[in-house]
Amino acid sequence: MQQQYLMNYETTSTSSYSPQQPNDKQKRAYNTYVPQNNYQPQQRNQRQKMFSKPFSFKGRIRRLELFLSRIIGWAYALIVSPFNDATSEEVSLLFLILIIPYFWFNLAQGVKRCHDMNHNGWWQLIPFYELLMLFDDGDPFVNDYGPDPKGRDMNAGRY
Repeated sequence: MQQQYLMNYETTSTSSYSPQQPNDKQKRAYNTYVPQNNYQPQQRNQRQKMFSKPFSFKGRIRRLELFLSRIIGWAYALIVSPFNDATSEEVSLLFLILIIPYFWFNLAQGVKRCHDMNHNGWWQLIPFYELLMLFDDGDPFVNDYGPDPKGRDMNAGRY
């Protein structure tokens, strides 16, 4: 009936009616959620595997993966730390080369945990925020950084 009204309006009006396509802002208003980072969504009924991309800064991880990554990082630091006590330059250079992956790994895992709580990675620099990352639960559904790593949104919308 509304189409018929528009058709009648077009034929009776002196000016022609041309419907316009909605712009991006209008599309966002109609959608309930439009992610800002254009992540690649996982297939439905698929959980994220632990340590699938440990050195990447994209995505989200759970509390357990952050806890285990901190333990792995501390163990690696204990193994590498004797190289720091050496007096020769070659051994000290070897220590610097070996410690870079430690910092990269811990920084990447911290950023992904911040993403799970829908914060950017700079939040991990706040003092005592590490405790919040270890004990606070992440967003239960899709956020700006990707789907829930626990898979709690797998059955969302199903009855």
